[in-house]
Formats: sequence, structure tokens, C-alpha cells
Amino acid sequence: MTAGLNLVPRGINAIANTNIPQINNPVMGSQWLKENVLAPTIFDPTNDPSKQFTRRVGQSVGASVIPAGFAGSLPKALGSLASGFGGGMGGATAQQVFPGNQMAEMGGELLGGGLTTGGLLGLEKRNATRQMEAAIPTVEDLKQQAANLYRTAETRGVTATPAQTKLLRDHILQTLKDEGQIGPKGKITNADTATTKAFNLVDQYAGKPMRPVEMGTVRDVIAEGRRSPDAADQRLAHILTNQFDDWSRPLAPEFDAARGVSSRYLQAQDLEKARELAAARAGQFTGSGFENALRTEYRGLDRANIKGQNNFSLPVVDAIQKVSRGTPGSNAARAVGRFAARGPVSAGFGIGAPAAIGGMLGGPAGAVAAGVGAGTLGELGRTLATNMGIRGADLAELTARNGGLLPSVNVVTPEMEQLLAVNAAAQAAKYVPEKKPRKRGIFGGAR
Repeated sequence: MTAGLNLVPRGINAIANTNIPQINNPVMGSQWLKENVLAPTIFDPTNDPSKQFTRRVGQSVGASVIPAGFAGSLPKALGSLASGFGGGMGGATAQQVFPGNQMAEMGGELLGGGLTTGGLLGLEKRNATRQMEAAIPTVEDLKQQAANLYRTAETRGVTATPAQTKLLRDHILQTLKDEGQIGPKGKITNADTATTKAFNLVDQYAGKPMRPVEMGTVRDVIAEGRRSPDAADQRLAHILTNQFDDWSRPLAPEFDAARGVSSRYLQAQDLEKARELAAARAGQFTGSGFENALRTEYRGLDRANIKGQNNFSLPVVDAIQKVSRGTPGSNAARAVGRFAARGPVSAGFGIGAPAAIGGMLGGPAGAVAAGVGAGTLGELGRTLATNMGIRGADLAELTARNGGLLPSVNVVTPEMEQLLAVNAAAQAAKYVPEKKPRKRGIFGGAR
């Protein structure tokens, strides 16, 4: 504003060769405000480190006010201010450690602001991930969806005829004969197995009409054998379930959709069963004991996948392998976790050996430091490996219920990228060196 007002006297002075004074300290200008309004709150630089630290943090927070004002929402504005605060903390720390070193101060500011921003984005992504996972239907939700599809077909009057139900029974009977499940008198064993229950139910409907809701019940009973502890029952359940689907598919388009939904909750049930078995085996142990038991159960699922005994989708198979075989990160954490002292043997390996080496290098103090450090590192590694293993099982169940890979969560939108760039520019602007005037040669060129 002052520069614009001064254009008038400058123009008159240039034309009329006068010397009209210009405005140097306008009312409401920055210098006027500093001298007349802000003077009581502005202090000379101090040698007190705590006050220097506070002043330096305040400078960065002040620099982030304008970007915060253009953030577009209150959460983003608060995030911008928090980034400025983190940058100020980093810059103030570097200022104290490396007095007068502007490069170190700028590095500290950018590092502090980046870490703060990264932490805030991490929290936002975690919240968004939780919301996304909470929206994935549960097993009971999927069962209800499948039942609704069968009801839809029923309202349209779809019904399997007596001839069709008899054909279903004959096909299943032939399959069981081929598998050696039918005796010489043409009857299945009376043993209380999943296969026996499934065949007896199908046999009851043979020669009678079967409504869609009843078809859903029959399919659930047949598929229940997939959760049987008997490997032969599991294999037969997969065969009979596929056979039933091939029989019902031509009857109504809803059945294919219902089959897809059913497949999702059946896969999830298999994984939930693995979790229940792991809990039963390791209920008296800590979280790491549960994670080890869970990995053991998933190894069984992994082996069954290789043998072709399971009907898991490819994304679920991949999720199972990450639990049973581990990931590079979880396996590294498990290796570090071996240093945790949970018994005489592990204590001797995890603490005793490092302490002995530390004692040879640094005496008693070195032995204590090495032993404590190795034990602490081992506990951290074990905790991390446990959390990663359990999280992997959670993701496997979510993938099964979702019917495929989970949607990616991206909180860094183009608007967020722009805000981050503005924050970084505001934090680094004060460190841009002033350009020195370039000398001119005789003919006006720069040299």
C-alpha cells in the first residue's frame, strides 16, 4: 500500500524536479504497528536457551499460519499448524546443538516438520483404514445376503422339480460310490460325519420339489464338511459343493450370486476356525504364544492349498501364505525376538551371550549394557512379530469376507500434496540466501 501511495510524489518529483517527501512510516504500517502497538510484546534476543527455544518454535508456528488459513478445512489447518510446531521444534533443537549453523537449522526444521506431518498422515490413514475395514460385511451379514438372494428367487416362483431333485441325489450317490462311501447294500455309513449328514438331507428331497430357501440350507449342510477335522470329509465336501452348484446354477441367476456370497463367508469361517484352534492351543500363553499357534494352523491351511484340498481364492491364498510363511519384516522381527529372555535357555542365548561379549569389550559396565540392550531389543522384536502375525490373520479374514483384495487407502490427495508443498516452502523460505548484486561491466553486461 505504501509503495503504491509513493508512486504519486515520485512521479511529480521526476517530472517537476521537485523534492516532495515520501511516506516512510505509514500509520497502520508494519513499523508503526511494531513501535506503537506491538512494542510491549516484542523483546530483544535473549541468551536464555529456554527462551531462545520457545522463540524459535513460535517463529515456525507463525510461518505456518498463512498456509493454515488456506487449508480449506479445520483438520487440515490444525495439521498445518502442527507441522509448523514440529518444524519449529526441530529447528530450535538444531539451533541449540549447532549455534549459528543455518544449514543445520534448516535441516532440523524440515525434518521436524516432515516427521510431524508423517505422523499426522499416519493417524489419518489408520482411521481411514479402520473405517474401510468396519464397512466390510461380517460372516453373519454375508449369510443374510445369500439368504436374501435365495428369497428373491423364491418370490419369482423358482422351484426345483421332483425330477431335478432326484437327478441331484443320483449324481451325489454316484460320486459317493466312486469314493467308496456307499456299502454293498447301497447305503451310506451311519457314522456321524458331515458327508453322511449332507447325503441324508439330499436323499430326503429326492423326488420332491425344493424351494430356493431349502436349496440354501442344503448347500450350507454340504459345505459344512469343509470345516471337518477329517481330511476325507473336507475333500468330499469340496467335491459335493461344486456338484450342487453345477446342478443349481441353471435354475436361477440369483444362485450364482448367492454362491459367490456363500464362498466368501465359507472361506472366512475356515479362517475363523483356524483362529479358534490357535486360541485353544495357546490360550494359557501370551500373545506371542497365540501368534505361534496361529502360524501353525495357517501352515496347515497352506499345505492344504498346495494339495488342492481347499477352495480359497487367490488373494486369500496369498494372505494365508503371509501368515504361515511370514513376511520379510515379520521374519526379521521374529529373529530379533529370539533375544527375548523367556526361560533359562533363551536367557542364556539372548542375554548371557551378548553380556559375555560386552564384558570382554567393556568390562562389567559393558556386560550390563550389552545384556540389557539385547534383552530389550528381543522383547521389542517379539512384540512386533506377534502384532504383525495377528494383523496378517486379520487381513486374511477381511480379504475373504471382502471377496478380494482390500481397497487401498490413500490420504495424500492432490490438495494435500499442495498443502504439504506450501508448508515446506514456508518452513524453508527464511533460509533462502539473499542474492548479492551482480557487478556490471563497462558496457552494462554482468560479469
